[in-house]
Amino acid sequence: TSSSKDADWGKRHPGISTVQVLAPVNYDWFIAYENTKLQARGAEYQRYKEHWTQLLLEHLYDQFPQVRGHVAFTELGTPLTNNHFMATTEGEVYGIAHTTQRYSQWQSDLKPSTPVPGLFLTGQDIFCDGVGAALVAGALTAFRMSSACALQNVGLFL
Repeated sequence: TSSSKDADWGKRHPGISTVQVLAPVNYDWFIAYENTKLQARGAEYQRYKEHWTQLLLEHLYDQFPQVRGHVAFTELGTPLTNNHFMATTEGEVYGIAHTTQRYSQWQSDLKPSTPVPGLFLTGQDIFCDGVGAALVAGALTAFRMSSACALQNVGLFL
């Protein structure tokens, strides 16, 4: 979160920190609102978001009881929020679906090199899913772009 990654946060916002609570959800739970617009999805949708907010806050309080009573602001994003801001289709935020097809049929095309000279791909989808995979993918792409870089840094993977 912002407060844990910013060395100056404590100076600018003393005694305040931020937290993110993430939870996997099924897109089907939100499909009834799929054809609605951001900020205009109606009262029922707002009640549904508030229900989810309370569930996630209770989970937060179970893990960190000292936080109860100190939460000043909450904002809940749903798969529809992701669709709006990230141009996704079903709220996905972790790249290509993790299916057997992705790892069998598509994997040969998901690599740093492309048929276009000088165009390289990187990110979790050329390797595996997750933040760690994205970091490894960045190194793999750099190594593909420069064999000298690969030779100088091969020890990182040993």
